[in-house]
Amino acid sequence: MSSRDRLAYRGLVAAGIVLPVLAFICAAIEVWLLVALFGSAWMIAAVGLVHMQTRALNSGARALRDSVARRGGNTDAGSDLATHLETMAADLAVIRAHAQAEPPQDEVRDDLVRLAHSLRREMRLLQYAVTVHDEPSASPATAEPRM
Repeated sequence: MSSRDRLAYRGLVAAGIVLPVLAFICAAIEVWLLVALFGSAWMIAAVGLVHMQTRALNSGARALRDSVARRGGNTDAGSDLATHLETMAADLAVIRAHAQAEPPQDEVRDDLVRLAHSLRREMRLLQYAVTVHDEPSASPATAEPRM
């Protein structure tokens, strides 16, 4: 993550904490216009956080996939990494199925659906990169020699 992205992420985290507090303070003194503005800004910050986390997770998955490819890309089918990737891919499939089952009503849910799609795609690519494809070995013919 670049320093600019890290700064934007920290700013969004701070906004995600400060904006709801300000909205609650304004609600306590019944300034409803500011409550609506702070609430809207908080929702925009939440969408930005989801976007930044998606970028960070996708870049991490790509970096892992590339490092596995540089090492030769082969691992045992029953290794911890392959098992962990299969578990993550299954979890992401469940998240995607739940997200698709409900009609999208707001931008946050749309971003979560996109996050699940992109993470599942990256995990599938990573899973294919590290999984050993079992190919049947060529066995010699059992024909009897001719005399």
